[in-house]
Amino acid sequence: MIFFDRLSLRQNNAAARNLVLKGEHSIVTDCLGDQPHISGIADYVLGYFYAGNTGKSQEFESTSVVIKAKRPETLSQGISQMILYLAGIQQHRKKLRPDKIVNTVYGTLTDSQKFEFFRLDDDGSLQISSQLKTSVQEQKHEIYRFLDNILEAAMEFSPHTTPSKTFPASSAKWERQTRQKWFDILDTLAWESDTSNGEDDSYAGNGFKMLPNACGALTLGLSQTKDQIVQRWVRDDKIYLQNGTNRDLAAMRLRQLATSQSIAFFAPPEVHQSILHLRKKTRGHTIDSYDVICWILEQTCDGIEQLQPLYFSQGSDFCRHTQPASDNPDFLVDIEQRKAYLSTLRQKEQQTLEELYEPRIKSKLAVSENPMSSGLIQLMGELKIRRKAFQDAGNAVHGSALQEFEQEREVAFEVETVRKVQKPVHYSPLTFRGLHRDITAFVNTGRLVPNSAGYEQWFIALRCSNLGRKHGIRSEAATSRLFVSSEFTRTLRLPSAQQIDNFQRQSNWIIWSSMTNTALIIIPEEAEQLIPLIHLAKRPLTHLLTYAVSVTRKMLQFNGFDYYATSSLPSGWEAPMWLTIELGILAGRLYFEFKEYNSLCQYLGSQQASKMLEENSEGTLFPVESSSTEEGAAPGALSRQSFTSRPLTFLQQ
Repeated sequence: MIFFDRLSLRQNNAAARNLVLKGEHSIVTDCLGDQPHISGIADYVLGYFYAGNTGKSQEFESTSVVIKAKRPETLSQGISQMILYLAGIQQHRKKLRPDKIVNTVYGTLTDSQKFEFFRLDDDGSLQISSQLKTSVQEQKHEIYRFLDNILEAAMEFSPHTTPSKTFPASSAKWERQTRQKWFDILDTLAWESDTSNGEDDSYAGNGFKMLPNACGALTLGLSQTKDQIVQRWVRDDKIYLQNGTNRDLAAMRLRQLATSQSIAFFAPPEVHQSILHLRKKTRGHTIDSYDVICWILEQTCDGIEQLQPLYFSQGSDFCRHTQPASDNPDFLVDIEQRKAYLSTLRQKEQQTLEELYEPRIKSKLAVSENPMSSGLIQLMGELKIRRKAFQDAGNAVHGSALQEFEQEREVAFEVETVRKVQKPVHYSPLTFRGLHRDITAFVNTGRLVPNSAGYEQWFIALRCSNLGRKHGIRSEAATSRLFVSSEFTRTLRLPSAQQIDNFQRQSNWIIWSSMTNTALIIIPEEAEQLIPLIHLAKRPLTHLLTYAVSVTRKMLQFNGFDYYATSSLPSGWEAPMWLTIELGILAGRLYFEFKEYNSLCQYLGSQQASKMLEENSEGTLFPVESSSTEEGAAPGALSRQSFTSRPLTFLQQ
């Protein structure tokens, strides 16, 4: 549209009125090697109709190419295509009028928001502008200037105007707006295409051969497999091949990696940390290509592991769907067989969260109540063998929730949605009032001051929340040795009667006193002022522990409270179980060690503390009595230890 607008402004010029912007124009580029021609269809070309050498037939002579990217992220992928099209229209112009002195051609690559401009001169030199955005006012004016130069060049080339002696005088303007010249387009097209090894051109590309000393750039991402690394296209504006060659390449095109070519890997911080964790290295160690390859293979194995339960689920569904077709061979014509067949295939689509994710004692993987055919029995047996041989390293998703969710995802619901703009509510944060003197005394002496206003038990603080008011907190919970500072519960400035539970602070800093086995949760501002006090103490009686709630399985290492401490903890120190459980409930922990299971069940008053689930050969889960159950415990003894009457409901909400 911008191109049309700039062209319409020049309709008073006779040459401009004869310019034509054609769509879906075919372009053929002559190349050397085994593939002599490369053809394509450009989105638009700008040119004019010219009477050929005979003066009778009308030939279309194009001076500029426009390529429109289908998606913004694919804009850079059109650069190689643009170069081929520019070479093609330049070759076509030379064939039409060999006596023409100037055969400079221009190109525009855009996604309607971003623009890149190209200029290919007679000597094969290529100039490419920097990327310009219409959203930036200054760059928008530059876009207009480039388009005006392209239109003026087309009018100068046109046989409907008098040629200018100084044309093309806009070369200096282009030079100021362009990057370095990347490569000589004519030499690039003259590279021989190596197809002697029988590779398919559709797989290996358009026959471009990389330089012998080329260096490719590959970016890494989490959950990236080896196939994605080999086959993906890579673009990095700051990385070029040696000699400033093409910046768009595929890893599979570098066929001399074992000899002269090389690859440089670029990893974001999260990938870099993941590689260090896998190779058991610290930030001071260097990472080489061997570490990267090991990480890529590990990511590939993790991806296969995540899909193993899904393979079993899909195989079971296949058996369940295939057997009814054998039991009801005439379901297309017989109504009763059709009903029986459809009743087996029909899935319950809409389910509640409880139905999807609640733990089930009995497995729902039963294939069919009717006996299966011999082929399906053999297939189901092979699936069970693979399921038994599967070794879970902690990355797979198990249970019927996966199957039900996968089946639910296959059914697409079209729901009419009504968008309603909801403005965010802005709250005023409370300011830090300073470090309370009783907290300083606790750090120096290791003992809490009774009835202090600087801290309170975490159950008492929880009782003031909306959730605590709803379910109630028992008075027996007041015996807890976990406290929170008064600043921990102060977050937003709210009316006195209003309480919002969504703005709870993170429990990252804990003061631990080994003398009294007492823990106090503080905020970062308080920790910043306490660190110098702990460092200056000759015989510190407390320790400042760092903690992060385990929201992923790999964060279980923080449950021990020994990740980092100031001052250092005694050798062999272990955090008491009550501290791990209570702080996990307060902070919203999602993962815990199996050794904590019985203690956690007893703390919550769950009657399942004495039971474990095992799986038989048929995939059915059944309860088994655990040998670690305490004998002689009364049925109601566990529930009296809980902090509320319905702790599981409390945690779910």
